[in-house]
Amino acid sequence: FTWQTDFQDSGNYIIKFIANDGILSDSKEIKITVNDVIISRDPVINIVKPSENEIINNIYEVKWNAYDLDQTRESLDIKLEYTYNGYDYFTLEDEQNNNDGSFIWETLQLSDAEDYKLKATVKDDQGNKANDEVNFILDNLYSPNVYFIQPQENEVISGKYEILWKANDVDQD
Repeated sequence: FTWQTDFQDSGNYIIKFIANDGILSDSKEIKITVNDVIISRDPVINIVKPSENEIINNIYEVKWNAYDLDQTRESLDIKLEYTYNGYDYFTLEDEQNNNDGSFIWETLQLSDAEDYKLKATVKDDQGNKANDEVNFILDNLYSPNVYFIQPQENEVISGKYEILWKANDVDQD
């Protein structure tokens, strides 16, 4: 049960919930008060999947919930982007009227890393925006992994320098 109140709904209400299994029933009444508040008309977006620090792999369905009180959900513009290892954001999707709540993401060609970030941005017809971000881990079982041994992150090097790395793949020597 969801009720998005606005300033016209100010007052006291009694709501009765009834549970009935066909033989017996039970009910409960609650009294609620709706204050005279101003509700934001800006869009809202929440990433549902992946959850914070979830490990994802292979083909993954990203899910979000986006809405705006001034227009239909389907008419909102959604932009999905990701980043990792300090790179700029890469765009997965950026279209108009594309708020269907999900995106199928093929992650097999991406590098495994523990610092991925997904950003979802919603824009309404008035140009108002909102976004949500979530951190996640990408670990594709059969994709190769590479790790730098030297240099270390932010290490300053000069002259002739031996760069060392370790690479592995569970399904290949």
